[in-house]
Amino acid sequence: MRFPPLIRTSILIPVWIACGVAGAVLLSVLDSSNQTLYSRLEKHGVVVAAIVTSTEPSNHNTVYYSFTARGKRYASGDRASPPNPDASKLAPGDHVHVVYDVRDPNYSCACDPRGSAKPSAWWRRLLGGLFLGSIVSVVITLNIQRMLHKRRGSSAASASA
Repeated sequence: MRFPPLIRTSILIPVWIACGVAGAVLLSVLDSSNQTLYSRLEKHGVVVAAIVTSTEPSNHNTVYYSFTARGKRYASGDRASPPNPDASKLAPGDHVHVVYDVRDPNYSCACDPRGSAKPSAWWRRLLGGLFLGSIVSVVITLNIQRMLHKRRGSSAASASA
């Protein structure tokens, strides 16, 4: 069985552009949701020493913690970011620096929101989107080519019969 050439620019370029734009939009949306939280905590945040309940260093350096605000206990999890040590160096019962929103303590992070509230540069989102789009577009293009090849093969077989 012979496959068509690996890359057909007539198919790849439009698919690559569409996937690149979709990837850049996705990264922008994800970045903006993080920025919303950090901006919220930067404006209305209160620092508290939270107690570590568990850690998952292999899961994005995640630390789970609990803290008390307005007499109520809250529990959450987040990446252990500076000024906190890595999650691998923390154990249940240790204390971590947590910032929570005084208006709604359900919003918190184990970070310094001033350091985290820096949006990614536009070119990083664009390049990241294009990279993700490139991977997806190659897979889509190969599947389109495979489907077209099968159609041509079945129509040639029916024409010869």
